[in-house]
Order: sequence, then structure tokens, then C-alpha cells
Amino acid sequence: MIAYNKDYPDIVRLIKAENDFLVAGHVNPDGDAVGSMAAMGYILAALGKRFNLYNPSGIPDNYVFLSMPSQVYTKLVELPGPSPNWYIFVDCGSMSRSGEELEEAVNPVDIINIDHHVANRGYGRFNWIDPEAAATGEMMAKLAKDLGLTLTGTLAEAVYLCIVLDTGHFSFASTKASTLMLAAELMEGGVKVGDFNDQVENSWSWGKYRLWLDILGDTRTYSEGRISVLRITKELMDRHKVQIQDSDGIINFAMRPASVQAALSMRMTESGLIKFSLRSKKNLDVQAVAAKFNGGGHRNAAAGVTAGSMDEVEASLVAALENVLGDLGRV
Repeated sequence: MIAYNKDYPDIVRLIKAENDFLVAGHVNPDGDAVGSMAAMGYILAALGKRFNLYNPSGIPDNYVFLSMPSQVYTKLVELPGPSPNWYIFVDCGSMSRSGEELEEAVNPVDIINIDHHVANRGYGRFNWIDPEAAATGEMMAKLAKDLGLTLTGTLAEAVYLCIVLDTGHFSFASTKASTLMLAAELMEGGVKVGDFNDQVENSWSWGKYRLWLDILGDTRTYSEGRISVLRITKELMDRHKVQIQDSDGIINFAMRPASVQAALSMRMTESGLIKFSLRSKKNLDVQAVAAKFNGGGHRNAAAGVTAGSMDEVEASLVAALENVLGDLGRV
């Protein structure tokens, strides 16, 4: 068992003393990964540190409105300046989630691992893992304040993006009183919530809109409507000329029917594996289900990558969910 917070004081001291950092988030970054990368960059910039930001997927179109502290590089060979002395991984549950290029290039002894996923087993030299944090961005806020910075301007916006999306606009069970207090502090720091949320939620392309209509229109149900399943296929992506990030968040809508206790979404990756996401209500632990398929996450939100066809993966994951639900059978 990892002593989740024991390395935190060392991380604070190291960031104060060292230089030449590379900040990386997981591939196909969501709002928490993008916002955490930006926040970490703003922290380092405020301290006068040399750093670069890296993500092999780049920044998804739906987050380009967020101001970044520097260019985000998609290839390690493009990095300017000195080679990194330290690699700061944010919101990245495992080294493999950082992408094949970085995983092969980096030595774990040079990694600072900052994350809130319970399945993160501490792959860095210094590991700060807080599963109680609603988002990795919440941890960025603590780090910034402990380093003597105030949560204002673009730093505040980066943190707000993290927490508003990873809490489902403060609707998930991970939302705590301290999360709402942090949101209020960010508003006092200059975040205009109405304008910001409008950029986050009301900037879809028609391609994304029609993609969601098709995916949700083909929802499958099992166990007397207690499990819902979505398939995100390459054919649909190509038909609507959208990016994979345009499907982010759709699984939450598969949870809307009152009878649904667990939802599964699946898509094929470029390598031919199946990326799956799981959501659940109340005390149903989908993290434990994901762990059986080498995935991870949180009790009510988990994900992973596994081999097999969509039919095979759907059958296996639905069976695992049915087992948790009491194996009530299909409808």
C-alpha cells in the first residue's frame, strides 16, 4: 500500500530547488489532464523555472479556449532547451497512459507522479496520490498555495476547468464542501463562471451533436435496464468528421434513465484494442470491475484498455457488471 502523501514535502522542496521540468498528462487528455498540465506550467512559470509541456495527443479542440503557459509539444524530439531533469506526470494513472514515446524514454527515478486515481500504484520516484481529491487540479491548487502563489487569472481558470469537469459540474459524489469552497476561491480570483461554462459546454460542432444523437440512439440495455452500453465506432467518427475527444462525457448521459445503475462505453483505439469507460451510481464499485480488465479509476468512474472485439469485450464487461448487480440477466 502506498503512503499516498509521504512524498509531498519532498515534491514541494524539489520544485523550489530544481529546474528543467517536463510536464506531461495522459494521452487523449480530458479537462482535468489539460487543466492540470496548464496549472503546473503556470506554477513553474511563476517560480521562474524552465519547463516544457508535452502530450502526444496535443490539446483537443474543445479545450483550445484555455490559455496555456507555453506551447504543448507532441514529440519529444521537438523539445527546445536543455534535456529535462525531472518529468512531472499529472492526472496519469500509469506510465503507459503517458504514451509509448515518453514511457520508453523516461527513467522512473526522474518522475514526479501527481494524481488522484486510486489505481495509481506510485510509478515515480516521488509520488503524491490523493484519491480523496475531486480532481488532480484540486491538488494543483494546494501545491500552488503551498508554494506561496495565489489562485488568480489563468492559473485559476486552469484549476477551475479541472474541477468543474471531473465533478460533472459539481454533481458527482466526489464533490465535497472543500471543492465548492475552492470553486468560490477561484471565482474570487477572476474566473467568470458563466462565460467559462459557456465555452466548455456550448461550443459543439454539428458533427459532435449528430455523433451523440447516433450513439445514444443505439443504446443497448441489460439486466432489466440496470446496465446501459454505448458503442463509439470508427464508422460513426468518420461519418461525422469528428475527433475522438468529441465523444468525451457521453457515457454520463447513459446514466440518465432512473433504472440504470451502471453504464459502459467502448471505442476501438488505433492499436486495435478496446478503450472502455464505466460509470455507476451510489455504492456500485466499477473501479473493482475495471481492475479485472487491467483498468482503474474511482468507485463510480473507471476506465481501461483491453483486447478483443467489441462484441467480446461487451459480453465480458456486462457479465462482470451483472455479477456485481446480482446477475439479473439481459432485457
